[in-house]
Amino acid sequence: MSGDDPRAKAAQKLIVEAKRLHDGGKHADSIATAEKAARVLGVQLEAGPDDAGAGSTGASGGAENREVNGRPAGMGNAR
Repeated sequence: MSGDDPRAKAAQKLIVEAKRLHDGGKHADSIATAEKAARVLGVQLEAGPDDAGAGSTGASGGAENREVNGRPAGMGNAR
């Protein structure tokens, strides 16, 4: 998927918004927005190894440990 692809552009906007929400302390909203970006790109976020344990927080299930295609989630992981 190229950077000119409309889905890539839409997802990038959502990722920027997710980071803004996260930086503002709105973690649940940030996670929901990041998950929406993943759906736009057609990727499935997977729980990281720490999600099943005591480190999980709230409904997010420790989303800070999510992975995309086996790698830690982040802006550089979308292909």
